Amino acid sequence: MPLNVVLTASGKIDLDEPTFHTDGLPTAIVTTNEGASRIALEHGDISPIVRSTGEAVSTTPAAVLKILADEFGIRLLLHEGGPTTFGQFLAANMIDELFLTLASQIAGRQSLAQRPSIAGETLFSPEMAPWFGLRSIKRAWDHLLLRYTLPRL
Repeated sequence: MPLNVVLTASGKIDLDEPTFHTDGLPTAIVTTNEGASRIALEHGDISPIVRSTGEAVSTTPAAVLKILADEFGIRLLLHEGGPTTFGQFLAANMIDELFLTLASQIAGRQSLAQRPSIAGETLFSPEMAPWFGLRSIKRAWDHLLLRYTLPRL
């Protein structure tokens, strides 16, 4: 059975979200020691499972994956996190595939309105930047659905 995992270092979380009230979809919250304390203080005894990585202020991909493997038997993870988390997992070499959707709508930006890159603030030098290989292309309406794999050396 799939497990929905919510990762929050701070423990600031809205337990009224539908994610936590979907029948048949168990949910676990993985957080830091600080985050677990905040959740316990603000929400008391809650139904989602809360696990701390044992880290103080932020989580690391290795600690998160260890909890998921050891406590929940997770061996395959679909990562739908934001750019900061994705960048951390990518830098830790813990991403195998990338599913990227290319839409035909253009969204510009102003220099004052910064939006994070796909890897957040994780910086890769040209020599160290991961290069994915294109595995498949599909089309859905005006969207291109691209699947890439990261070759393992």
